[in-house]
Amino acid sequence: MADITNPQAIKFSNEKARVIADLLEKTFRTCDQFMLDIVGEFEGNTGGNANDDVLIDGAASDGRGVLTKLDIGALKFVVEKIQEAANVSDRRAVVAKVSVNGQPAF
Repeated sequence: MADITNPQAIKFSNEKARVIADLLEKTFRTCDQFMLDIVGEFEGNTGGNANDDVLIDGAASDGRGVLTKLDIGALKFVVEKIQEAANVSDRRAVVAKVSVNGQPAF
């Protein structure tokens, strides 16, 4: 195996490949934590509320979109799909090998 010393290839590796791998790793880890937290911190605390009940989080007063329990459920579905795609074959291992600093967002 020959060493690659081309400056453009090295720049691409450091500035693009590793950057996207870090973002993907951060996404994967944040999705994992979100799925743990949604049960412990959200679903357990909204109990019997209807799916169309509005979360009173101050959004209406500062311009953010108003959320319902159903909106959070839809987001959970998206996160599950990201996890499914990430966990096929060795995709996470490929990303982890290239990633340098993919810390979760929370």
